Amino acid sequence: MKKSKCILTTLTATVFAMSVGALVACGDSSDGETKVGVYEITFDANGGAYANGNTVKLHTADGRILAEPTAPEYTGFVFTGYNVKRDGSGETVTFGTNGYKFSGATTVYAQWEAQRQDGVYNITFDANGGTIVGNRSEEHTF
Repeated sequence: MKKSKCILTTLTATVFAMSVGALVACGDSSDGETKVGVYEITFDANGGAYANGNTVKLHTADGRILAEPTAPEYTGFVFTGYNVKRDGSGETVTFGTNGYKFSGATTVYAQWEAQRQDGVYNITFDANGGTIVGNRSEEHTF
């Protein structure tokens, strides 16, 4: 009987220690500090605006965000997604169980495409390996 009490006591202590460890590794604390393993992801509207300001903050414990936050708005532009670089040259951020995996606190930036107005087209010249001198992006109305 003593042997089974010892095993039960050890098992109980191990389960308790694992539970306490899990609580410490995940979630927000009551004092507003983020605990180990929980990353704050800041969504920057990048010229646009969210309903409550220019940024939205979410937290992730496993590095992924399942659902995309409500898209920001920017007059004259169409929202096209998020990127880890302000200018869109970095990785595209996707959502869901197979989405982008964050590895720490990160700011991601809304990406925008100018809305086309009827009769107004942006024409961009491609030098096809050559060099373009000066600004060769023009707007024409047809």
